[in-house]
Amino acid sequence: MPAFKRYRGQQPNNQQQRAPQMNRQQTSSVQHPSQPVNNAPQENQMFQDVPGYPVQKQAAPEAATAPQNGQPNVNMGFPTNNQQQMVQTPPSTATVPTQQPLQPSFPPDDWENTEQDLKDLDAQRAQMKQQLRSELLQSRSHYNQLIQNKLNYGNQNNDIQLETTKVKQINRTLRAWFGTDQMSGEIVFDSQRKYFILQESFLDQNDSQRGYLANLDYFLDDKTILPAIVSLNYDEELMKHWQTYLDDGIVNPDAVLFNIYRSFQNDEEYETVTAAQKQGLIEISAEARVETDKDNNVDYIYEKNKLIMKVVKNEAGNPLNIYHYHDDRILSIDFIDDQGINMVTQVMDPHDANNVLRESFYRPDHSLAIVKSGVAGEPYIQIFNQANIMIQTFDNEQSFILWWLANKVLDEQSTIIVPVSSPMCRILLKQAQNQFQVIPIVDNWRQETQEISNLLAHPDLLQDGIIVFDTDAQKQIDKLTRGKINVSVIPEAMADDEQA
Repeated sequence: MPAFKRYRGQQPNNQQQRAPQMNRQQTSSVQHPSQPVNNAPQENQMFQDVPGYPVQKQAAPEAATAPQNGQPNVNMGFPTNNQQQMVQTPPSTATVPTQQPLQPSFPPDDWENTEQDLKDLDAQRAQMKQQLRSELLQSRSHYNQLIQNKLNYGNQNNDIQLETTKVKQINRTLRAWFGTDQMSGEIVFDSQRKYFILQESFLDQNDSQRGYLANLDYFLDDKTILPAIVSLNYDEELMKHWQTYLDDGIVNPDAVLFNIYRSFQNDEEYETVTAAQKQGLIEISAEARVETDKDNNVDYIYEKNKLIMKVVKNEAGNPLNIYHYHDDRILSIDFIDDQGINMVTQVMDPHDANNVLRESFYRPDHSLAIVKSGVAGEPYIQIFNQANIMIQTFDNEQSFILWWLANKVLDEQSTIIVPVSSPMCRILLKQAQNQFQVIPIVDNWRQETQEISNLLAHPDLLQDGIIVFDTDAQKQIDKLTRGKINVSVIPEAMADDEQA
């Protein structure tokens, strides 16, 4: 039975029925016979053995004291006094019963579990939708790569019908679930290919770019890819710096190093020069005088009081650099390696000691490998074989590097990852075509905005995709290219996670 609202002062229904009514001053002493008061029986039933009352009322005594209990009023059924004064009935002291709360027929907090189930379903749906997006984009990248490979090798359009149909189907599915198909996919990394990471030179231990290189290396390692490192600058301490990379976990311990100058100077190990050979490395005349600066490990050699040579030595006393002088001006500098071999000679401008006119790079057998010239009218770079016969010339550094990479390092199964900031990036992208793959990498999106804008203006050069280190860069590339370029994001601190 439904419960009703109670208002202030209202008693329960059963109490209202039993509560005595208050005496009122009557306008008539006779009630209508058809309206019994307080459910009392009618007069002929209630007073059948009592003589009838006199019609006239007797006057009340003047000084009479009102009785403690009034005479019963036959008509009203209430006690009354002679002065018709109202006597208030004392309130009932009976305890009012309280209404018991309704007991529900179901657990009242079940909605919380149901709500949590819905939230779990929403989360599961969002996760599955994200998984679907990733799978669709990876699949589209795969089929687009197949199409590109077939076209590069001269296949006709009818040979790519299956792949084209798959791409169209994937795009329809993307539009159905996500409202658009203009979103970038992941780069397709193939563990069967050879991967190279291009660096101008080795990075200092305090350079933050080392972290980017380490994260890239671990990212590729997760895809079972072992990239080689390619450096382009001459480095007297090349192998020392490479060992630091290995010790610090910047690259895989099994990684291989390619250096353009080392490759021409002979990448193979050679026999250690004996102490006797090192002693005879520097020849001076009998009239020469040697002065030694022990604090700085430097020998000064004079002839007729003129400085002709300065030898800078390492802690073991072996020569590192030999400076040659003529008329008190520096003529040339020899760079000696740890084995006592002269690997490079720089010929200086006699009018400007800071200007290098010519650099000669030697092999361990002392044959000439490379000559770099700053003299007007001469080729910038000349390449020699071990018989000291010139085999190639180049007018600039970039042409030399491109020739070396294309002919000595990369092939059709190679992919080289190049920093956007490198001058070689656009050169390699234009040259690649069918020879090798080139993937630009963005080290710093905010600092390299101009270079990136120039690249994105030519999306045809970015068929193999682009690598970034943050999702903001990915979103910007998506927006600018309408998802036509594949973008892979390298997670931060991958190296730290792996080492932990």
